[in-house]
Amino acid sequence: MAGLVWEPTSAGWGARVEWDLREPLDAVRAGEFVELFRARHLLVFSGQGFSMEEQIRFMGHLGPVLREEGSGLGYVSNVKEGAALGSSELSFHSDTGHCAVPLQAVSLFAEDVEGSVTGTRFANMAAAYGRLSAGLRSRVAGLVCENAMPMSLDGRNVGLEVAAGMPRAEHPVVWRHPVSGEPALMVNANQTTRIVGLEEAESRALLEELFEVMYADEGVYEHEWRQGDVVVWHNLAVQHARGDLGGDGRRTLRRVALGEKGFWEQCPTLRYADFENHRNTAEGEASAA
Repeated sequence: MAGLVWEPTSAGWGARVEWDLREPLDAVRAGEFVELFRARHLLVFSGQGFSMEEQIRFMGHLGPVLREEGSGLGYVSNVKEGAALGSSELSFHSDTGHCAVPLQAVSLFAEDVEGSVTGTRFANMAAAYGRLSAGLRSRVAGLVCENAMPMSLDGRNVGLEVAAGMPRAEHPVVWRHPVSGEPALMVNANQTTRIVGLEEAESRALLEELFEVMYADEGVYEHEWRQGDVVVWHNLAVQHARGDLGGDGRRTLRRVALGEKGFWEQCPTLRYADFENHRNTAEGEASAA
């Protein structure tokens, strides 16, 4: 990657890159960034200070910027009014992985971070596939999973019945990068309900076996946010998770994502109340049990 100054993250994968993202990229440097991103799947920058339009411009070098508000452009915050996903804990997932067309990549810029706030964990799904035993690779070859909007109370969707009208999509268990052909695992703890065509017990056992490999400590990078940080990751080669944000401190991250279709475009009839009603039903059933 001639001309770029970078080093692996503390996890050994991904890359910490020295570059002022406000500077326009010429064709050569843009090509280097694209190549580095394709090879490392996650890029980390520190000490940045740029506008939404500058963030959009930078992300445009990596693919099509999704302009849909709340899906492609927006904020993730525990304090900002109207920001996405509030402060609750989120287990490992790919954004809009429960849609037919998931996002391609996501960038977060630490616009306002102060106090004690949880970090974001990233798990490398390409590396996880590489850690599978030959037997497990053979078992998952050609299988399909169902991913659905998360409904569980414990961060796992496995085995849950999805209510009519809620977002769900089937995807290959093993996803391949459209350019490099590199394989990665598409199932995830937050959204996957089952392996299509398997009995429930077999599906659950196989998913738990995969999760044990996927989320092993050696494959996880945890980013502790500081003001001015930027993290960019491939949404299918890398999954992300976070702890609860209900403690002391502020964390507002500005989000620009890449993709062909947004969440609301793919789920035009869904309302947030639908999700809340289904979740309240699940809570009632859990209490009764």
